Amino acid sequence: MSTVDIQNNATPFSDLKTMVLEVFKRTDKTTELKRALNDTYREMVAAIDPRKMKDQLYQVCVVNQEDYAIPDTILRIDHPIRLIDPRTSNNQSSSFPLIFVNKNDYDELEPNPNATIINGGLPQFYTFYKNSILLTPIPDYAYRIEMNAGGEPTIMVAASDATIFSPVWDETIKAGALARLFLGIEDKENTVTWQSIYRYGFAGNEKNIVGGLELLKRLNAQIETAQLIVKPRDF
Repeated sequence: MSTVDIQNNATPFSDLKTMVLEVFKRTDKTTELKRALNDTYREMVAAIDPRKMKDQLYQVCVVNQEDYAIPDTILRIDHPIRLIDPRTSNNQSSSFPLIFVNKNDYDELEPNPNATIINGGLPQFYTFYKNSILLTPIPDYAYRIEMNAGGEPTIMVAASDATIFSPVWDETIKAGALARLFLGIEDKENTVTWQSIYRYGFAGNEKNIVGGLELLKRLNAQIETAQLIVKPRDF
Protein backbone atom coordinates (compact mmCIF):
# COMPACT_ATOMS: atom_id res chain seq x y z
CA MET A 1 0.00 0.00 0.00
CA SER A 2 1.38 3.39 -0.94
CA THR A 3 1.56 6.21 1.56
CA VAL A 4 -0.01 9.60 1.00
CA ASP A 5 1.87 12.80 1.61
CA ILE A 6 -0.47 14.90 3.74
CA GLN A 7 1.75 17.94 4.18
CA ASN A 8 0.52 21.27 2.91
CA ASN A 9 1.73 21.64 -0.67
CA ALA A 10 -0.35 24.68 -1.55
CA THR A 11 0.93 26.98 -4.28
CA PRO A 12 2.85 29.99 -2.86
CA PHE A 13 1.59 33.55 -3.24
CA SER A 14 4.33 34.43 -5.75
CA ASP A 15 3.26 31.63 -8.10
CA LEU A 16 -0.43 32.56 -7.82
CA LYS A 17 0.43 36.12 -8.84
CA THR A 18 2.39 34.81 -11.83
CA MET A 19 -0.56 32.65 -12.92
CA VAL A 20 -2.91 35.65 -12.84
CA LEU A 21 -0.46 37.90 -14.71
CA GLU A 22 -0.26 35.34 -17.53
CA VAL A 23 -3.78 36.53 -18.40
CA PHE A 24 -4.04 39.97 -16.82
CA LYS A 25 -1.01 41.50 -18.48
CA ARG A 26 -0.75 44.64 -16.39
CA THR A 27 2.40 45.40 -14.40
CA ASP A 28 0.96 48.60 -12.91
CA LYS A 29 -1.69 46.87 -10.79
CA THR A 30 0.46 45.18 -8.13
CA THR A 31 -1.64 46.40 -5.21
CA GLU A 32 -4.87 45.46 -6.95
CA LEU A 33 -3.47 42.03 -7.85
CA LYS A 34 -2.58 41.21 -4.24
CA ARG A 35 -5.95 42.46 -3.02
CA ALA A 36 -7.86 40.45 -5.67
CA LEU A 37 -6.11 37.22 -4.69
CA ASN A 38 -6.70 37.75 -0.97
CA ASP A 39 -10.32 38.81 -1.49
CA THR A 40 -10.89 35.63 -3.51
CA TYR A 41 -9.23 33.53 -0.81
CA ARG A 42 -11.36 35.09 1.95
CA GLU A 43 -14.54 34.59 -0.05
CA MET A 44 -13.75 30.93 -0.73
CA VAL A 45 -13.21 30.25 2.98
CA ALA A 46 -16.41 32.11 3.90
CA ALA A 47 -18.43 30.28 1.24
CA ILE A 48 -17.50 26.70 2.04
CA ASP A 49 -16.55 26.59 5.76
CA PRO A 50 -13.46 24.40 5.13
CA ARG A 51 -12.46 21.79 7.69
CA LYS A 52 -8.91 23.19 7.90
CA MET A 53 -10.28 26.41 9.39
CA LYS A 54 -12.36 24.70 12.05
CA ASP A 55 -11.46 24.81 15.71
CA GLN A 56 -12.93 24.39 19.17
CA LEU A 57 -13.16 27.38 21.47
CA TYR A 58 -13.65 27.43 25.21
CA GLN A 59 -14.78 30.10 27.64
CA VAL A 60 -15.05 29.81 31.40
CA CYS A 61 -18.33 31.04 32.85
CA VAL A 62 -18.37 33.72 35.51
CA VAL A 63 -20.82 33.31 38.38
CA ASN A 64 -23.89 35.55 37.87
CA GLN A 65 -22.75 36.74 34.40
CA GLU A 66 -25.04 36.17 31.42
CA ASP A 67 -22.92 37.34 28.44
CA TYR A 68 -19.70 35.96 26.91
CA ALA A 69 -17.97 37.70 24.01
CA ILE A 70 -17.25 35.87 20.75
CA PRO A 71 -13.68 36.47 19.45
CA ASP A 72 -13.47 38.82 16.48
CA THR A 73 -11.43 36.27 14.52
CA ILE A 74 -14.38 33.86 14.40
CA LEU A 75 -16.28 33.76 11.12
CA ARG A 76 -19.00 31.31 12.15
CA ILE A 77 -20.13 29.21 15.11
CA ASP A 78 -21.82 25.86 14.62
CA HIS A 79 -24.91 25.07 16.66
CA PRO A 80 -25.23 23.84 19.29
CA ILE A 81 -22.67 25.07 21.80
CA ARG A 82 -22.00 22.80 24.75
CA LEU A 83 -21.86 23.26 28.50
CA ILE A 84 -19.08 21.40 30.33
CA ASP A 85 -19.08 20.85 34.09
CA PRO A 86 -15.37 20.45 34.99
CA ARG A 87 -16.22 18.84 38.33
CA THR A 88 -17.66 15.70 36.78
CA SER A 89 -16.94 12.93 34.29
CA ASN A 90 -17.85 12.83 30.59
CA ASN A 91 -21.41 11.59 31.19
CA GLN A 92 -24.27 13.31 29.39
CA SER A 93 -26.10 14.40 32.53
CA SER A 94 -23.46 16.95 33.51
CA SER A 95 -22.05 18.02 30.12
CA PHE A 96 -24.49 18.48 27.28
CA PRO A 97 -25.52 20.59 24.25
CA LEU A 98 -27.39 23.76 25.14
CA ILE A 99 -30.70 24.61 23.45
CA PHE A 100 -30.65 27.60 21.10
CA VAL A 101 -33.46 30.17 21.38
CA ASN A 102 -33.96 33.47 19.58
CA LYS A 103 -33.47 36.76 21.42
CA ASN A 104 -37.18 37.32 22.03
CA ASP A 105 -37.55 33.91 23.65
CA TYR A 106 -34.41 34.53 25.67
CA ASP A 107 -35.84 37.78 26.99
CA GLU A 108 -38.90 35.91 28.22
CA LEU A 109 -36.75 33.33 29.97
CA GLU A 110 -34.36 35.93 31.36
CA PRO A 111 -36.22 39.27 31.68
CA ASN A 112 -33.76 40.94 34.09
CA PRO A 113 -30.30 39.37 33.72
CA ASN A 114 -28.50 42.34 35.26
CA ALA A 115 -30.50 42.46 38.47
CA THR A 116 -28.75 43.12 41.75
CA ILE A 117 -29.80 39.72 43.06
CA ILE A 118 -29.26 36.79 40.70
CA ASN A 119 -30.81 33.37 41.24
CA GLY A 120 -28.37 31.41 39.13
CA GLY A 121 -28.35 27.79 38.08
CA LEU A 122 -27.17 25.30 35.51
CA PRO A 123 -27.51 26.92 32.04
CA GLN A 124 -29.87 25.17 29.62
CA PHE A 125 -30.47 27.74 26.85
CA TYR A 126 -28.43 30.26 24.86
CA THR A 127 -28.77 32.90 22.20
CA PHE A 128 -26.48 35.24 20.22
CA TYR A 129 -26.69 39.00 20.64
CA LYS A 130 -24.24 41.84 19.89
CA ASN A 131 -21.38 39.43 19.19
CA SER A 132 -21.92 37.66 22.50
CA ILE A 133 -23.38 34.41 23.78
CA LEU A 134 -26.12 34.88 26.37
CA LEU A 135 -26.89 32.05 28.80
CA THR A 136 -29.92 31.17 30.91
CA PRO A 137 -30.20 30.23 33.69
CA ILE A 138 -27.32 32.54 34.52
CA PRO A 139 -24.36 30.41 35.66
CA ASP A 140 -23.99 29.69 39.36
CA TYR A 141 -20.57 28.10 38.85
CA ALA A 142 -17.48 28.36 36.64
CA TYR A 143 -18.84 26.01 33.98
CA ARG A 144 -17.10 25.90 30.65
CA ILE A 145 -18.65 26.77 27.29
CA GLU A 146 -17.37 24.72 24.37
CA MET A 147 -18.14 25.59 20.76
CA ASN A 148 -17.19 24.45 17.26
CA ALA A 149 -16.13 27.43 15.20
CA GLY A 150 -14.80 28.39 11.79
CA GLY A 151 -12.13 31.08 11.60
CA GLU A 152 -11.07 33.66 9.06
CA PRO A 153 -8.01 32.97 6.89
CA THR A 154 -4.70 34.75 7.28
CA ILE A 155 -4.14 36.89 4.21
CA MET A 156 -1.11 36.31 2.00
CA VAL A 157 1.65 38.90 2.20
CA ALA A 158 5.05 37.28 1.73
CA ALA A 159 6.02 35.48 -1.47
CA SER A 160 6.07 32.13 0.32
CA ASP A 161 2.64 32.54 1.96
CA ALA A 162 -0.05 30.15 0.75
CA THR A 163 -3.74 29.37 1.08
CA ILE A 164 -5.16 26.31 2.85
CA PHE A 165 -6.25 24.87 -0.52
CA SER A 166 -4.37 22.29 -2.56
CA PRO A 167 -3.10 23.14 -6.08
CA VAL A 168 -6.24 21.48 -7.50
CA TRP A 169 -8.02 24.75 -6.74
CA ASP A 170 -5.41 27.11 -8.20
CA GLU A 171 -7.55 27.74 -11.28
CA THR A 172 -10.49 28.67 -9.07
CA ILE A 173 -8.37 31.16 -7.11
CA LYS A 174 -6.94 32.51 -10.35
CA ALA A 175 -10.40 32.92 -11.91
CA GLY A 176 -11.79 34.73 -8.88
CA ALA A 177 -8.86 37.15 -8.87
CA LEU A 178 -9.13 37.77 -12.63
CA ALA A 179 -12.86 38.51 -12.38
CA ARG A 180 -12.12 41.13 -9.75
CA LEU A 181 -9.23 42.67 -11.69
CA PHE A 182 -11.15 42.90 -14.97
CA LEU A 183 -14.09 44.44 -13.12
CA GLY A 184 -11.71 47.05 -11.73
CA ILE A 185 -10.75 48.19 -15.23
CA GLU A 186 -14.40 47.96 -16.39
CA ASP A 187 -13.78 45.10 -18.82
CA LYS A 188 -17.23 43.58 -18.42
CA GLU A 189 -16.86 40.80 -21.00
CA ASN A 190 -13.80 39.31 -19.31
CA THR A 191 -15.35 39.89 -15.90
CA VAL A 192 -18.35 37.73 -16.78
CA THR A 193 -16.16 35.03 -18.34
CA TRP A 194 -13.82 34.66 -15.39
CA GLN A 195 -16.58 34.99 -12.82
CA SER A 196 -18.31 32.02 -14.45
CA ILE A 197 -15.08 29.97 -14.35
CA TYR A 198 -14.62 30.96 -10.71
CA ARG A 199 -18.14 29.82 -9.86
CA TYR A 200 -18.43 26.67 -12.01
CA GLY A 201 -14.94 25.87 -13.30
CA PHE A 202 -13.85 25.67 -16.94
CA ALA A 203 -16.19 22.70 -17.46
CA GLY A 204 -19.20 24.90 -16.75
CA ASN A 205 -22.40 23.76 -15.08
CA GLU A 206 -24.21 21.39 -17.43
CA LYS A 207 -25.28 17.74 -17.41
CA ASN A 208 -24.25 17.08 -13.80
CA ILE A 209 -20.70 18.29 -14.42
CA VAL A 210 -19.53 21.23 -12.37
CA GLY A 211 -16.24 22.63 -11.13
CA GLY A 212 -14.90 25.73 -9.46
CA LEU A 213 -16.26 27.12 -6.21
CA GLU A 214 -19.45 25.11 -6.58
CA LEU A 215 -17.57 21.80 -6.72
CA LEU A 216 -15.32 22.80 -3.82
CA LYS A 217 -18.36 23.48 -1.68
CA ARG A 218 -19.99 20.16 -2.64
CA LEU A 219 -16.86 18.16 -1.86
CA ASN A 220 -16.47 19.85 1.49
CA ALA A 221 -20.10 19.08 2.34
CA GLN A 222 -19.61 15.41 1.40
CA ILE A 223 -16.80 15.07 3.92
CA GLU A 224 -18.90 16.51 6.76
CA THR A 225 -22.24 14.84 6.00
CA ALA A 226 -22.83 11.28 7.12
CA GLN A 227 -23.64 8.91 4.30
CA LEU A 228 -27.18 7.61 4.21
CA ILE A 229 -27.42 3.85 4.61
CA VAL A 230 -30.67 2.30 3.49
CA LYS A 231 -31.76 -0.65 5.61
CA PRO A 232 -32.90 -3.58 3.47
CA ARG A 233 -36.49 -4.67 3.94
CA ASP A 234 -38.68 -7.40 2.52
CA PHE A 235 -41.59 -6.50 0.28
